[in-house]
Parts: sequence; structure tokens; C-alpha cells
Amino acid sequence: MEGYLANPYVGVVIPLGLGFLSGVPSAQTVKQLWPHLVKPWFAPPRMAFPIVWTGLYVAMGYASSLIARAATTHSLSETRRLARWGLGLYGAQLFLNVIWMPTFWVARRFDLAMLNISSLWLTIAGTIGVFYKVDRKAAYWMLPYLGWVSLASALNWSIWKNNPEFNKGKQLTNKRN
Repeated sequence: MEGYLANPYVGVVIPLGLGFLSGVPSAQTVKQLWPHLVKPWFAPPRMAFPIVWTGLYVAMGYASSLIARAATTHSLSETRRLARWGLGLYGAQLFLNVIWMPTFWVARRFDLAMLNISSLWLTIAGTIGVFYKVDRKAAYWMLPYLGWVSLASALNWSIWKNNPEFNKGKQLTNKRN
């Protein structure tokens, strides 16, 4: 598997594809619910999210390809072992990333989404730590992702605490045009 991921195009297509698959079932709910949520002052406009996420998916996919290359070609076995461990963490954070959208938007479980995004943040930080030991450039490519997930975590918390009427799957009753 590492051999395929070492190709930067494959590395980039994987998070882009998973992000797309995660976002499609949530898109209509986002469009309907976003205007009705009480959001903090730092909330980006709704249209910023797909633009930012596309860039982040490209960056993290490229980072994974650098680590996958080290997992298959590096001369030190310890570096290859660390690279494989980093790819495992990378896969775990991809999984957590993919399930956040349907948890937050489709199920409207802001509480479970907060637990998910907290785990995601820790997994990204761990991934960066391991990537740094293998290839510093790969770790640096992941830093904007950690920053954005930090913002998203604060946003998740604020929406959870300020919108109890929409949490735990409650339906939207007062629609605006």
C-alpha cells in the first residue's frame, strides 16, 4: 500500500475523495441549518469551508506521499518503521475526519462531534509528531490542517453550547428564506 501512496497524485486523491464522499450527504443539511445556528464571531462564512478543506486535503495528501516514500525507500529500518506508524496514524485521522461531517450535520449530534473532533485533533498532533521524525517537510505540510481543526473545534464547541434546540437530531422547525 505504501508504494501506491508514495505517488503524490494518489496521496492527494485519497483525502480529496474521502472528503467529497463525506460532504455529499451533509451538503443539503449544511445549507438548511447553517443560517439558523447561533455562531461565534470567529465563524468563517459557509462558502469558506469547501475552499479551505480542498487546500488542506491537497496538503495532507502530499504529506502522506512523502511519508509513504520513506516507508518504502529509506535506508534505515527504524525510519521505515516510524513512517509506517505515521501512516497508521494518518489513516486513523482520515477516518475521524470523514465521520465528523455526518455526525455533526446529518445526525446533528454536536456532542458526539465534539468528542470526535477532539480525538481528531489529538490524532493529527500525533501524526505530525511522527511525521516530523521521518520527514520534517511532511510535518510542516500538516500544520495548517491542525490549525484549521483547532478553529473547527472551537466552532463545534460554540455551536454545541449555543444551539441546544438543534442538538441530538432535533429537526429544524423555523425555516428562513
